[in-house]
Amino acid sequence: SRRRSDQLRHRMLLHELRHVEANQSFFRAEHELGQRACDFRFASKLAKFGQPEMNLGLIPGYAATQRLSRLTGLGNALYLILTADTISADDALRIGLVQKVTEPELLMEEVMKLARRIAGNGSQAVAVAKKVIRRGMTMEFGEASALESSEFSKLFGLPATKEGMKAFLEKRKPEW
Repeated sequence: SRRRSDQLRHRMLLHELRHVEANQSFFRAEHELGQRACDFRFASKLAKFGQPEMNLGLIPGYAATQRLSRLTGLGNALYLILTADTISADDALRIGLVQKVTEPELLMEEVMKLARRIAGNGSQAVAVAKKVIRRGMTMEFGEASALESSEFSKLFGLPATKEGMKAFLEKRKPEW
């Protein structure tokens, strides 16, 4: 049935997203890696973020220095790592460390709303977009653009793409 199919697609999406990190309190160093390696990061207004390793005479490990600088920019990464300061959820949003800040009681509702929204898109296109974006981050711009062009053209032959375009022209939601 359509409802069962929607439920299955929703579960598969949650798995495919790897995880949406929902932060309600404070992330210590051991949680920072997962927090920055996920696709989306939401935080409650109560959340605090920090890289306290400098207080121990260490640097963040497990590629945290590289992920943080790519997410927030060089200046913000240097500031957070070298000062070992803790920042608020609003500051984390401002520097790009999280995508959304919510009231604590609405956090998981907002996470699930995002998952449902993405699940409503063509799952093959979602997977290809994630692949192209992630791989492209490690390539020269021209090479990444060529990858995007190649993957874009491959999608045109798929039944889901045809349904998506047909639904658009007919001003209705696609039936994936």
